[in-house]
Amino acid sequence: MNFQTNAAITIAVSAIVYMYLGQTCAILAGAAVVYIIYSVSLPKPISTENTESESEPEPEPVSGDPMNKFYDYVKSVIPGQGGDHPRSIVVAIAMCADHKGLCDYDSSNFEEGNVRTTALASFLRIKPSVATVSDIPGIGNVLQAKFAAAGHNSIESLLKKFLKLANCSVSSNKHLTKTLDDFFEWVASIHPGTHPNFHTVVHCTAALADEIDLIDLGDLGDNHDGDKYKESMSACTAETTRDFIEQFNSGRGELGPITDIKGMGPKAIKKFQKVNINTVEDLLDKFATFL
Repeated sequence: MNFQTNAAITIAVSAIVYMYLGQTCAILAGAAVVYIIYSVSLPKPISTENTESESEPEPEPVSGDPMNKFYDYVKSVIPGQGGDHPRSIVVAIAMCADHKGLCDYDSSNFEEGNVRTTALASFLRIKPSVATVSDIPGIGNVLQAKFAAAGHNSIESLLKKFLKLANCSVSSNKHLTKTLDDFFEWVASIHPGTHPNFHTVVHCTAALADEIDLIDLGDLGDNHDGDKYKESMSACTAETTRDFIEQFNSGRGELGPITDIKGMGPKAIKKFQKVNINTVEDLLDKFATFL
């Protein structure tokens, strides 16, 4: 109601009361009418209780699995970076952890994007302490600089961050002696030669794996002999092993066919080719499956 209507009602009520009850009652009645009218017509105050919390969206819950947890971290280091770059980094580091036998690589709840497995396989053979983000296929120096600014100058550093988020150890739970024995058994099942050749193949492969930090033979002390694999029976000498490793250039080089390994003759080549082992890199990748 407008002001004129309110005033008319107040005067009318006051006049009627004045006629029957006198001036004092008329004044009181007019005041009561004014109070009632304004109490009804005034808008009710808007409650501010919980308004702020309701208007703001609740934060998204942090992903529970290691892949998505690490993806959230990668995105925080390179905010606004689109495309497959963040996902490529996550997949590369997760595969590195799996390759070293530190944490299972499970991408069932993670959208991998366009990551080339063959290119990543080459990346996994690079020594983590010398590899950088730019070594990941499709990742350039710009992103490497961003990760360096966040304190990650090597893949090894990112790997440790991933393992922390995944609650995994930085060392394999499987004892290295068992790994060497299992790999020895596999080599013996393929190789048509004699026992010294089996030990030689394992010796060379293990030495290369140690060079790129896939394993640490130092954990075994000076004696690398196990129940089945005996480094002491290998035909390799310290010199030939060193020459073999130097060809790989700390994980940044390439090795040729498996004949680069002493003890691999023509018959052995044919047998290993039947199981898709053609190069030293193939043999190294096979070794990683035993970690």
